[in-house]
Amino acid sequence: MFSFELKGDPIPWKRPGRNNKTGAIYDQQKFEKEQLRWLLKSRYREEPLKVPVEVQFTFYMPIPKSTSGPRRRDMLYGVLKHMSKPDCDNMCKFYLDVMNETIYEDDSQVFKLSMQKLYATEPCTLIEISPYVCDFAKQMEAKKAHEDDTGEGGEGKFPGVCPRKSGNTIPFLPKDRIDGGGDRGGCLPDRDSTHDPE
Repeated sequence: MFSFELKGDPIPWKRPGRNNKTGAIYDQQKFEKEQLRWLLKSRYREEPLKVPVEVQFTFYMPIPKSTSGPRRRDMLYGVLKHMSKPDCDNMCKFYLDVMNETIYEDDSQVFKLSMQKLYATEPCTLIEISPYVCDFAKQMEAKKAHEDDTGEGGEGKFPGVCPRKSGNTIPFLPKDRIDGGGDRGGCLPDRDSTHDPE
């Protein structure tokens, strides 16, 4: 895992603008995005990742100057949550777009995304990125152990196998699931399916 801490107020994504004279569509945040890309490139000098990635955002939001002392304390201790604009998803979209062709080739590689907004005395954005590398041999061991323990085999029986697909194709399975913890991998069965995931 590696991370970036970007100083300043977190930036939300804005819709493309339209030139009133020509009608042309343009990116209102082109300059901000280019500045941030250069900053990220100065800290991450590797080639863009080609593997699945997990991304976690923590947006440290500024406290309004007019906030009273007791209320300010409650904000810093997390008693009062940030419930105003900008939205978490808009801020995520901005930074995910910026990291295209810089940190990873395309944001479609993000298979898991988490986000939160917190109040802070010094606003910033913390981005934590965890590349995922599939250990196929370990997955096969986990599948065999599951079949030995339960006497079950075949399509849809192993938690890492999607019952909608034919054959025993094993998709990416998170490490914590291989080790026996975490959420169930794979896809959920159709509503009319008789498959019992347990």
